[in-house]
Amino acid sequence: MDKQLVELEAHPRRTKVRLRIRMSASHEASKHGLPRMLEGRTTAEVTALSLGPDQWLLVSDQLSAEKLVSMCESEFANVTHHAVDVSAALNCATVQGPSAPALLSMGAGVDWSAQCIRTRFAAVPVVAHRHDPISFDLYYDRSFRDYLGQWLSHALRDPLLNPVRS
Repeated sequence: MDKQLVELEAHPRRTKVRLRIRMSASHEASKHGLPRMLEGRTTAEVTALSLGPDQWLLVSDQLSAEKLVSMCESEFANVTHHAVDVSAALNCATVQGPSAPALLSMGAGVDWSAQCIRTRFAAVPVVAHRHDPISFDLYYDRSFRDYLGQWLSHALRDPLLNPVRS
């Protein structure tokens, strides 16, 4: 595979908005196109990742955070909600390739087949978005970048990820 297995600062211009709606109105989320738990939903411009029954992470490579927040204000005008730009707070790491699921399993004992999960990976809180069976985006607090980089660098040396061919 030509692409590297781990890229710690993938998608540096991607905007990220955290959306939370009133819990009593969370049943209306699907009416507004938001995914259910453990799911993500992608349109032409926005990917919505479920963080909980009343919370989502909206990410976009095309739209600004201001535009995403404005869209939330318009879409949820009649629902108590809170949308905030978290682009500067979160980095996105991409993990891809045939060894990606094994590498991720070394950091967290969760079911990586879910489309979207919120977990601790190597003790770092992350939101993981699975694009396909061997491609994942991990959204993490940017303050953990060096630690996560060191952890992944060490884990990538594991012989089970890179078996010696005879």
